[in-house]
Amino acid sequence: MVLIKGSIVSILNFIFVVFSVNEGILGKNGDQQNLWINSFILYSNIIFSVSITIIIFCHNIIWLLPLVIFLTSIFLYFAFCWIGDSMVSVDSFGSFSNYIKNLKDYFISFLFCCFVFVIDYFF
Repeated sequence: MVLIKGSIVSILNFIFVVFSVNEGILGKNGDQQNLWINSFILYSNIIFSVSITIIIFCHNIIWLLPLVIFLTSIFLYFAFCWIGDSMVSVDSFGSFSNYIKNLKDYFISFLFCCFVFVIDYFF
């Protein structure tokens, strides 16, 4: 049953992200900016959904758990993405700054986390 839930979540993550980009994977100038944004949103959705699932379904929750999970997974992930995006040698086409500016990407991540919660709660 866990493999089926994981497969459904993976397919949903792929469908939400790939079909939400308007221009496709390649940009208007032939660069791969949307490929970087797609991969960033895919991995961000995984980080968010796993962190929220751990917080919600933990049996021994204390007030410190959400803070620790935020600092050790979400904050470090965004710090790493910001550092990697600002490095010239990585050439990620500013995908992190595009993710931060775009409200549609937040909505995709929120919607995906809601679907993961429904799948984990009811199945």
